[in-house]
Amino acid sequence: MDESPERPGAANPYPHPYATPANDGGYRASRPLEPDLLALFERYAGGFDDFDEEAVANCFAYPTTIWQNGRGNVFNDADELIENIEALFDVFEGEEIVRSTFTVTDWRASGDSAWAVLFWRQEREDGEAALAFECRYALIRAAEDRDDEDEDEGVRDADGDEAGEPPLRGGGWRIVLAMLA
Repeated sequence: MDESPERPGAANPYPHPYATPANDGGYRASRPLEPDLLALFERYAGGFDDFDEEAVANCFAYPTTIWQNGRGNVFNDADELIENIEALFDVFEGEEIVRSTFTVTDWRASGDSAWAVLFWRQEREDGEAALAFECRYALIRAAEDRDDEDEDEGVRDADGDEAGEPPLRGGGWRIVLAMLA
């Protein structure tokens, strides 16, 4: 029986069909992550490593949901999420976390949406793991930059009511849901 990627050394009765066992007892995706998705998660990890709240927040589309400890927290804009990220960075400082690394264990992309499963390891300076966990992400591909200022109005729902932030700028992938296992 394979080992669980979430709990190295523990038996995993349901090995993932699209992941292959790794030497550390975890799993790796059987195929490389799409380059644009990889770039998003590298920017995300870099934002954590640099303690850069805005860099982390720029990896999300809004509104966004982070699901952990049995409940979902919705963040309607970057300012709301940055407050949460600042509190998380306080925890990082207390745990002396200096580096965040990830391993992609599964992913799927179709059109402008994708799912990815990553195993994160957040380390202290000496390489010791302070935190290790799995997180599942739902992602969307953002619209490219627009020059037409009239298109900067907020997104509208089916009834014509304002439904959130203006269209995303800069193109590329953004996280819309993060679910910590």
